[in-house]
Amino acid sequence: MLLRDNSQITATAQGNGNGGNININAPILVGLENSDIIANAVKGKGGNITITTQGIIGLEFRNTLTPRVDFTNDITASSKFSVNGTVQINNIGVDPNSGLVELPALGLISVISLHIEKMAQLQHKYQNFQKFLCKRLLGIATPKEKLS
Repeated sequence: MLLRDNSQITATAQGNGNGGNININAPILVGLENSDIIANAVKGKGGNITITTQGIIGLEFRNTLTPRVDFTNDITASSKFSVNGTVQINNIGVDPNSGLVELPALGLISVISLHIEKMAQLQHKYQNFQKFLCKRLLGIATPKEKLS
C-alpha cells in the first residue's frame, strides 16, 4: 500500500465523539510526502489502529499528529482531552532462521584446513624460488641445480 502526496487514512472524531478504528493488512506499507494514518479524537477517546504487514517504510508512530507543514508521515491514535487510543503493528516478516541450512562444523574446518595447507605449500614454493633466483643472479647456483 502506497500513501503519497498528503494522503490520509482517517477515522477521526470532533466534539465528544470517539476516534474510529482502522485495520490495515498489506504486504508492505509505504508513506511518503506528508501522508498520515489517523484515528484521533478531540474530547472523546482516541481510536485504535491495527496494522499487519511485513514492513513499514516512511511512516512513524507519534503521540500526536504533527502540523501539516512538518512534512512527516504519521501514525496517530490520540485524543486532545481524553484517553489516547492504541496503535498495534504486527510484523509478519520472514523468520531469518527459517531458510538457513546448518553446515557441519567438521566440513567447514576441513575446507579451511585444506586452504591453509595449500597456502603453506605455495609459500614454500615461493621461498624456494626466491632462493634459487638469488643464487642465479649472484652466480652461485650451478647449472644442474633445480628449482624445488
